[in-house]
Amino acid sequence: MKHTEDGPVQMQSRMIDLESGSSFHSVYEQSFTHASLESQIHLSSENGTKVIGIVDTKNACELAKRKRTFSKRNEFACQWPVGNRELNYRNQDIINALERKIEVLNDRVGEIRGTKKQPQEYWRAQKTKMLIQKIKSSGDENMNKWSQVEFREKGFTQNNINVIQEILKNGDCELVRYTHICPSQKIKRQLTKVWGIGPARADDLVKQGITSIDNLKEKLKVDPEIVSDRVKRALLHYDDLQTRIPRDEAALIATTVCQAAHVAARRCSPGSKVTAFAAGSFRRGKIDCGDVDILVTCHAWEKIHVQSYNNRAHFLDTILESLGEVNQGGFLAADLVERPCTKRKINFSDGPATYMGICQLPNKKARRLDIKVYHPSQLAFAMLYFSGNDYFNRSMRSFANKCGWSLSDKGIRKRLDDGTDSIGPYITECRSERAIFEQLGLEYREPYERDPTASFVDIEAAHARLVYEAQERRKASELPILPDIYTL
Repeated sequence: MKHTEDGPVQMQSRMIDLESGSSFHSVYEQSFTHASLESQIHLSSENGTKVIGIVDTKNACELAKRKRTFSKRNEFACQWPVGNRELNYRNQDIINALERKIEVLNDRVGEIRGTKKQPQEYWRAQKTKMLIQKIKSSGDENMNKWSQVEFREKGFTQNNINVIQEILKNGDCELVRYTHICPSQKIKRQLTKVWGIGPARADDLVKQGITSIDNLKEKLKVDPEIVSDRVKRALLHYDDLQTRIPRDEAALIATTVCQAAHVAARRCSPGSKVTAFAAGSFRRGKIDCGDVDILVTCHAWEKIHVQSYNNRAHFLDTILESLGEVNQGGFLAADLVERPCTKRKINFSDGPATYMGICQLPNKKARRLDIKVYHPSQLAFAMLYFSGNDYFNRSMRSFANKCGWSLSDKGIRKRLDDGTDSIGPYITECRSERAIFEQLGLEYREPYERDPTASFVDIEAAHARLVYEAQERRKASELPILPDIYTL
């Protein structure tokens, strides 16, 4: 084999296919970087050849694993056929019981502190989530009538079968029944519904004698230091924050914030273009939301380094000043983070400037509001990350990780195969969600298609809802609150 330092050369390598055990030949481009020889993995797909990772040529096993992962990409939830999962109405009681079990396990994970490894409860919760997806994809047959053989034919393990049969017999898992019966566990579950109180803090409050939300409010009158200031603010609106936000109300909140972002652009950088829109379940076309997420960027920052956090923080402060003038200062009901943002301590200078608070429209309930200001080069990744849903996102990040990438809301980076967990610099060429999918060699999914377990009927309803709203906003010449694809 011959090679030079002047440029890439072709090399043929013989490796073992870990899946079949047979050997195969792989031809790929190679180039020298210092003393080590690196190789790009080129795999064919429907859209042509894709580069899905970089490995050292000595690590043939890692190369084979990544190739096998890419060939099985359709098994990942982010690539499931759209609308292929029909709602499993007959077994919905089982699914609801398993979701209650996950909530209990997550609460217990939060109570375990000071450990570097994930506790056993975390992995139990992950396995329970996998069981839910298996049930949803198993058809609409009533599991109450299945035999052991039928369960096994569908791919259920004996442990899965035992859990399902326990739910069918008793209506819930033993863990959930104990949690609902045990007074302290019941109180903890109530306390963790308060914004800012996690499972560990709830455990501390129970040990201090707190017996309910009302009891906590009374205790605050005697001991104001029992919880932080932001928890006190959230407690004032506790009842309102427990309800879902109707879509039309979420649209009004998003419109108010997007208008404030355009006002801030005129104040901070006259003549520059600003992009602001709603993300989360609202962008996916859902009929209601848990909170309202707004993503913002100013395109005047294109030539400014991504680590210039103060530019984003100052812009966010200007947005909040503009919102402070709405409804005579009544729109922003409470701040859940420190203001001004420019004085806030940060861990990473390349991250978004973030505001978390509570807003309220006239004659409406108080609602949770998050505003995140990103650098323009990060916006596409933030759109993908915050549009969700969480199951789709976890699947996509898992696929990227197994193919040698690290995917986050700030960008995509290559994992270096140098024996460590180090990763390379961000790739900035992806300026759209579609480009991110293409970079990973995945088939693109529209936001309303990003619920792997949704039925075709639900997906069509979400799509129709988005199209109708976009048309109505165009007729009324209203400010777009979703990306341009929905205003066509």
